[in-house]
Amino acid sequence: TVFAMLLHLHALTGLLLPGGYQLRRKLGKTEFDVLVVRDLQPLVVVKKYFAKKPVWVDLPEFTPRQNESSKLWRILFAPFYRWAGKRLLPLAKKSTTVGNNISLEFHRSFGIEPIVIRNAANYHKPFKQKESSYDVVRFVHSGAAIRSRNLMQIMKGISLLDEDFQLDLYLVKTDQSYFGELSDFALTTNNCRVHEPVSQNNLIETLSEYDVSIVFIPPSNFNQTNSLPNKLFDAIQARLAILASPSNEIAAI
Repeated sequence: TVFAMLLHLHALTGLLLPGGYQLRRKLGKTEFDVLVVRDLQPLVVVKKYFAKKPVWVDLPEFTPRQNESSKLWRILFAPFYRWAGKRLLPLAKKSTTVGNNISLEFHRSFGIEPIVIRNAANYHKPFKQKESSYDVVRFVHSGAAIRSRNLMQIMKGISLLDEDFQLDLYLVKTDQSYFGELSDFALTTNNCRVHEPVSQNNLIETLSEYDVSIVFIPPSNFNQTNSLPNKLFDAIQARLAILASPSNEIAAI
């Protein structure tokens, strides 16, 4: 796969990347009318083996700039994704994305205009009003333990405050090692705790017990600067105050 990337054999790269073989095997035994594809990578397999089927491609991020802070990623992956965007995206019948700025970037780069469908949570009626003593301000963050999101920075900031300010994090163990680091650091503080993730069905009710949701995604690359995460809409449905990082899309809302 690496040699195919270095030689810019993009069609071969798309077939060799993880998931290509499984996709061909599973779809080859399935009857379907429309194929819904997430992101650019599967489009090579789709074009080669299922070209006659209409395709709806969902683009949660602008993939050609996904990890642009990594020089290795820019050398290996970025050329493939730019090629896929230019050659294969226009073949899709429909495309969608999560925010206006990402849609505009796809239009500027590849001439397509993805429809914006936000990751908005379903409407929830207000939960029973919690009693507030105003003695403690309870912060909460829900999401994934991903190092590039720098959750440690949030925890260190809250830990500098006294026990009148408390932070709970509900984290999916996307990076087991980082989850462990965050858990270990929480034990050294008097006001931070790390929890196992809460199921989506119970998440908003759990969040409603807090006062402020920290929606923090460092603007370290294009996608993170223009992210519109579902945790924002979860916080809105939980009727929380929101403390957000400088995301253009979040600021617009």
